[in-house]
Amino acid sequence: MPTVQPFSVEELTLNPQEAQAFSEFIAARVVEQPSLSEIHDIHTGVKMKQQIVIDGDLGKTGVAASADSCGRTSSGASVTVTQKYFEPVNIEDLFVNCQKNVNTLFKPYYLKDVRNYRELYNIEGSDQMLYMAKKITDSITKSASRIAWFGDEDVAAATAGDPGLKVAGDAKFYNMLDGLWKQIFTGVAGGDIEKYDISANTPAGSPAAISDLSAGDSIAIFEGLWAKAKPALRQDKSAMIMVTRPIFENYRQYLQTKGENFSIDYTMDGIPTLRWNGVRVVNMEMIWDVPMEDFELSTGGLSYLPYRAVFTSPMNIPLATLEEGDLANLESWYNQDDRVNKFAFGYTLDAKVVREDQIVVAY
Repeated sequence: MPTVQPFSVEELTLNPQEAQAFSEFIAARVVEQPSLSEIHDIHTGVKMKQQIVIDGDLGKTGVAASADSCGRTSSGASVTVTQKYFEPVNIEDLFVNCQKNVNTLFKPYYLKDVRNYRELYNIEGSDQMLYMAKKITDSITKSASRIAWFGDEDVAAATAGDPGLKVAGDAKFYNMLDGLWKQIFTGVAGGDIEKYDISANTPAGSPAAISDLSAGDSIAIFEGLWAKAKPALRQDKSAMIMVTRPIFENYRQYLQTKGENFSIDYTMDGIPTLRWNGVRVVNMEMIWDVPMEDFELSTGGLSYLPYRAVFTSPMNIPLATLEEGDLANLESWYNQDDRVNKFAFGYTLDAKVVREDQIVVAY
């Protein structure tokens, strides 16, 4: 059973003037997590080892007809069909609330909701339970996007020569599957995925430091992605350029200094987007930058690849799950034997780069 109390009031000063209701809480502002379906195609009903059939291009066809006979001539063109597999893993979490551990002076619960002895322990239906349920439910989608992008079965703490986690114990939040960034790094190393180099990611100076982007560097990054993209990707109307916040801000500032007329579009379920060359530029701050804070370039605290961009379409980076509703569902119940309230969630997840020739990255 988890030993961490999911609802802690230890940081509150308990006195007669404390908040009397949950509606009076001043909580840290948390931006709602964007819907995963805005960034990825979602495949539901996926159990295990579901095949992804990848059809190649037929190639050039059409050759000169034979001048010596009435027969027909073949170019010999053919399609090579390849495959990958979705292999979703099970992900879950459990939270146990012992109400006796919540100080009896905590008035939002004890003054407002308690009507009998049983409710000293069972908080079902109370404002406190709704508050806790909301906090946990909000975390589910965040966990899915974190794992889908940054999952790494071999993740470990950073060393003097290799990037990794700042805290070795955080490996449990990432080591269940190889996510999209792990697949991208592998594809680039193998020559299967095109990459534009962002020199600012390389430490410079003495002592070493990550350089800031220069004015207009975002344009060079976009042009680099565009130049390396296949024609089919450049013409895909659903394709988008996903970027970390520093690149997005660099582009926004560039537009302002040039006096360009622009507006930041929030129609993608709250995700800030701009346009470049007709392509959506998506600020992935809440999906990428936040989990990236767990990583460092090497022991010493330098950021690991803070400037990143991915040019592809949602259908090329799909997520697979047994039921999309699992990403928003929370179980809750009261255990009479232990007199604790329990909350739990669980879902299955996998993420795939389907076609390496239909994704271009920069870092």
